[in-house]
Parts: sequence; structure tokens; C-alpha cells
Amino acid sequence: MLVSFTIFHKGGRVLFQHSDEASGEDDDSRSRSINTWLEEIYFNPTVSKTLHKNQILVDGTTRQVVEWEETSELIALAVYPDLRHEDSPWIRSLLAASLQEYQVFARARSAGTGEDKENSNATNVFQGPAAASPESQSLFGKTFEILVQKHRSESKLSSSAAAASGARSNKASGASGGNSNKGGKEKRQWHDGNAKVTEKAMKELDKSKAATAEAIVKSEEQALAEARAAYLPTDADLADFDIEDTTQLADDENDGDGDEQGGSGWGKSLQGLFEQMTGQKVLTKQDLEAPLTEINKLLTSKNVAGDIAEQICNKVRDSLVGKKLNSMYRVKTAVRQALEQVIGELLLPSTELNLLRKVVSKRDQASSFFAKSKTQRPFVIAVVGINGVGKSTSLAKLAYYLKSNGCRPLLAACDTFRSGAVEQLGVHARCLGLPIYSKGYAKDPSAVAAAAIEQATKEGNDVVLVDTAGRMQNNLPLMKALGKLAAENQPDMVVFVGEALVGNDGVDQVRMFDKAVSFQNRNQRVSAILLTKFDTVSDKVGAALTMTHVTNAPILFVGTGQKYHHLQKLSTASVIRSLFR
Repeated sequence: MLVSFTIFHKGGRVLFQHSDEASGEDDDSRSRSINTWLEEIYFNPTVSKTLHKNQILVDGTTRQVVEWEETSELIALAVYPDLRHEDSPWIRSLLAASLQEYQVFARARSAGTGEDKENSNATNVFQGPAAASPESQSLFGKTFEILVQKHRSESKLSSSAAAASGARSNKASGASGGNSNKGGKEKRQWHDGNAKVTEKAMKELDKSKAATAEAIVKSEEQALAEARAAYLPTDADLADFDIEDTTQLADDENDGDGDEQGGSGWGKSLQGLFEQMTGQKVLTKQDLEAPLTEINKLLTSKNVAGDIAEQICNKVRDSLVGKKLNSMYRVKTAVRQALEQVIGELLLPSTELNLLRKVVSKRDQASSFFAKSKTQRPFVIAVVGINGVGKSTSLAKLAYYLKSNGCRPLLAACDTFRSGAVEQLGVHARCLGLPIYSKGYAKDPSAVAAAAIEQATKEGNDVVLVDTAGRMQNNLPLMKALGKLAAENQPDMVVFVGEALVGNDGVDQVRMFDKAVSFQNRNQRVSAILLTKFDTVSDKVGAALTMTHVTNAPILFVGTGQKYHHLQKLSTASVIRSLFR
């Protein structure tokens, strides 16, 4: 049952509207349905519009399905009840046919009334007085009723034919089964592989055409709906989330100032080690040897690499030796301040990073008065890392973040090695409603990236996100291929994706990737780090210290969940509290 069918100009003018009286919907209800679709779907950049079919909730109670087709000037919109046990494939064909017929009708109507004799462009045709007149509504209404009957009957005929075919098939199989029961089980004939393969046998074995086009589309729609439910945030998710908020780990609010005797955290761990240091005392290397040994053990137990932990201890020692302390309180305060300063320097390298500012700055160069060319090369981000750390999902999260902030990303499927990688990125692109550039498998990733950048430049995309194949850091041929991609395409940013739970192996990983990226171009380095699964680390936060120290690259974001909005900026204070909890 069709609740309403509307054709309107993208300038906002309603050209034709049909409603089903049997639906019981009044004009206000139909208007609310259309307005809900416009606000929540069509003008919402976070909702994918690839399939032109979405569910909406009208007045908070009535669930309806909206399908639409559009041209450069017009939109045809069909609204019908969400009846999960019924399918209406004929509506899709009705939308396309109605748009085509209306364009012909509007031009003929405009010519018949003498409008736009001097200028016959489509915009004037649809905006003239005759386009939305009651007479035009009535005339096209008759055509529309014929189209509805035609497409609905064709759908019923195809459904009946499919049902009859299935019945004949069942009947034939039943008859065959009856005969075989009388004669016993038919003996299977096996051969040695040398027998002639007949055309009939090949057709029986060919399962690629077993599913109808409609079934394939329906299966793809279902898979896409499941992917959207898994990755896209709901309104409730977004209500309590801000990517600009920094990470706060579980027990931050209970940390206190660390100076209470019964307090938890680093102060409790070090209290016994400093009990002997009371009164007027100048700290020496011998005084700090025992506590710094314990600090070293504590750091390595939190996944800080051994050499990084040693450097932290050495810097703390240098800052405390010779300091005069008056009380136990002053010892703990001095140690905490020294540790915070050293760790803060590691987590905040000299290289400052603001992703949005960099993207917008490069995009605005094309519109500058002094720009040499108005065609600006997009901002290119290459995402690299080992197998299985979540590069593709992290890339999709970055795409969601950029799109939500007004950018126009293009995804480049340059993982031409792993089976299913292109399809996986394609699912993310469809969920996000973003374009994807791919050339399939067994292609040169560097050439695919170059072609993607060229297309993005032509299409006006301001960001290209390059998905690369996962590779182990000791795989020399694949690391050379990565160096080639970086040298030939000169990405503006290389983001290394690593797991937050990685231990000492993280040092080797990020160091080898940094070396591979800069192999053919010394100016090209790993410029940012994205840590995945940060919501699972508890207090094992040492990977952040390790990787930033090796590359001097900042932590761009940390992943805190599966959905696209689960990216957050790293809180230095939170990491410090976790290390010495």
C-alpha cells in the first residue's frame, strides 16, 4: 500500500503529489513524513544514501519506508508502511518510470502553454506557472495511475511465474522421489576424471546463476543494513560522545592527589621506598637507586619497552639528584612532578598535529588569490601497519570524522593482496556514503593510489585515505613495496596503526615501518600514530610511550570501540595515572 508519492523540484517546489485514501493519512501526516525524511535522511551527512531506501519514524510511533530516485533537478519520493513480511520491488521501477514520464509531460505542457519559448532549459520548465497547476496535477495523475497499475501487475506476474516454477520443480522432484523409492536408491556413477564433461553437466554444476538478481540485491541490502547497525553510531551514541573529549580511564576519579597514606596509585607503591627519607636531606644517586629500580619494573609491567623505561628513570634521576627535601610529602611530590614532566615530554613530541587544520589549509590553497592553479591536489593520508590491527576500520573511522567535519573524503582500496580487502573497504564506503576507488586484486598498490589521487583531484574530493595491505615488519619485499608507494605518491600524512596492547614488539614494528616509508625519500616519515583497542588495555598503556618515543610522532587518536565515532584524543594525565596506579 502506497501512503504517498511526491515529485518535487530540488528548489523546494512540489510538482505532483498522489496519496492513497485507504491509508488513512491526512495532508499533515504526509507532510511530516516528507519533512522527517528530508531532515533525518536526505540532508543528514552521516546517513548513507547509496541505496535510496531508508526507514523513518514519524511522530515517534509510526515506522515507514521511504524510497526515492533523483535527477539533477527532480526527486521522486514514495512512502509506504514498514511491513516486514511484504516486499514491494515494483516501487523502485515506478519511481524511475514516473520521473522519466513527468519530465516528458512537463516539457510538453510548457510548450503547449507557450512558456519558455526563448529559454527551454529544464529549470524553467519545472518552475513555470503551469508546472504545479491543479490542471497539471490532474492530467499527470491519470498517467501516474496507469504507471502504478502497470508496474504493480508486472510485479505480480513475475511473482506468480516464480511461484509456478517452484511448484513445478517441487512436483517433479516429488515424482522423481516416488519412482526412486520403488526402484531403490539410484547407484551413483563415479569416474576416474577422464570422462567427457558434457554441457548439461556443466550447467548443473554452475551455481553462479542460481540466485535471481532480485535475491542478490535483497541479500546485499540485508548485509549493508547489518554493517550499518554494527558501525554507524545512533543518535543516543552521539548524544553522550565528543571526539574532542580525551580518554579517561576507569579509576581516574579515585586517584586523588597521591599524598594520603591510604591512597591508591603510584604514591602507595613508592611510599615504602621513601620512608627513610625524612627531615633535611639532599638526595644522592645512591638514595634514588632502589626506588628507581622499582619504577623501572613498574613501567615495564605496563608494556613500556625496556629501553624507554630506562630513559625515563635516568631523566628522573637527573632531575632529583642534589634536591633538598624537607619531608615525606615533599619527596612524593617531587617524584610525581619529575615523572609527569618526563612522560609528558614523551607523549607530546615536538611535532604538533591538528588533522582538520591541515586538511582545510591545503583545501583553501586552491581558492587563494596567489594560487597558481585552481585544481588543488587533495590531502593524502596513507594508513599502514601489520596484519590484523584494524587498519581498514580505523581508516573508516577517520573518514567518518573528516566527513562529519565538512570534508569530502575518497577511499582508495590499495590493499590488492589480501582476499576480501577491497570488498571490506567497499562495505565501509557504502555505510558512510563515500566514494571508493579500486582496481581489484594483483595490481600495483602505488599505481592504484596514484590513480585514486588523480580521480579525487578531478572530482573535487579534498582528502584521499589510502588503505594499504597489512604486512609484518620483517617481510622485506612488502616493506619495499610500501616504500615505493610512499615515494611515488608523497602522502601528506602517514598514519601507523598499532594495537594499544602491544609490548616490546611495538618498538620493532614502528621503527621498521618508519624506515620503510623513508627508504626512498628521507623526508617521508611516519607522521602520526593511531592506537586501536585502547578500551581494552586497563592500565597497560605503555605502548603509547614506546611508539611516540621511537618516531617522535604524536598520537593522532585512540580507538575505543567498534563504531565509527569511537575515536578519542589521548589524555596525557590519564596515561600517567594509569602507569602508576
